[in-house]
Amino acid sequence: MLASKQTNKTRIAQQEPTSLLAQCSQVVAGWITKDELKRIPTDLYEALQRQMDPERQKQVFGQVKEWYANGRLAWVRHWKDGQQQGEWKEWHDNGQLWRVESWNDGQKHGEAKGWYDNGRLWRVESWKDGKKQGEWKEWYDNGQLRWVQPWKDGQEHGEWKQWYYNGQLAWVKHWKDGRVQGERQYYPRNQPL
Repeated sequence: MLASKQTNKTRIAQQEPTSLLAQCSQVVAGWITKDELKRIPTDLYEALQRQMDPERQKQVFGQVKEWYANGRLAWVRHWKDGQQQGEWKEWHDNGQLWRVESWNDGQKHGEAKGWYDNGRLWRVESWKDGKKQGEWKEWYDNGQLRWVQPWKDGQEHGEWKQWYYNGQLAWVKHWKDGRVQGERQYYPRNQPL
């Protein structure tokens, strides 16, 4: 225990916090336990978390948060018994939600979504027990569908399609159990189908 406190003191000295709250938070962050955390006022709670490295956040809070230099929250990730668990969220540096995904016992599970920094939908994914499953879709920043990719048990399975930025179909490829079936149908840009 003493060695970890000495390491934390070294880290504190190197960072030179600018406010008294930041200085106090760094000191307390090195020694606080989960039980002691329950007695801390809410306004100090986040200040403490900002001073902890990710491994220490996992131990004390059961989640890890990171912030951008501008002070906005960058991401929140939850952990249970050392494994990814629950909803993970990430934001663009402008505060717009970037990605949301779900974890169960260390594996991605359920729907994951991503957005451009302008708020438009970027991608929708589906996971089952850590494997790609179902239909995945991605859009261009103009809202036009970019591609559709079906998955089954972590392997490509079904008809994959991709479109150009202008919405014209670019190609179609068929998959079955992770293997390409037949030739890819390619459609040159700006030519009638």
